[in-house]
Amino acid sequence: MNKELRIQANKARIALDVFEMSEKSNAIVDQLMPLLEGKNLIGIYMPKKDEVDVTSLMFVYDKLGIPKVRNHEEMDFFLIHSPMEVEKGTFGLV
Repeated sequence: MNKELRIQANKARIALDVFEMSEKSNAIVDQLMPLLEGKNLIGIYMPKKDEVDVTSLMFVYDKLGIPKVRNHEEMDFFLIHSPMEVEKGTFGLV
């Protein structure tokens, strides 16, 4: 059942055009902002093509932890202070 729901959700997300995806991503960020209030360090990910984009948080918070995959099995989080510090890593992900 969960696998079927995930497949349906992925299909629906992939069907969104760029404007709709941006609109929905912004709505998610708006929902996150009250939950993150008062936090001085948050974790964030760099989205692939069809994933929710929460990177606008990079311009709100001074310190961010972003994951970087090592050797296809392990993940480390790195502290960044600016979007300019981000570079591509394993799997072409940031």
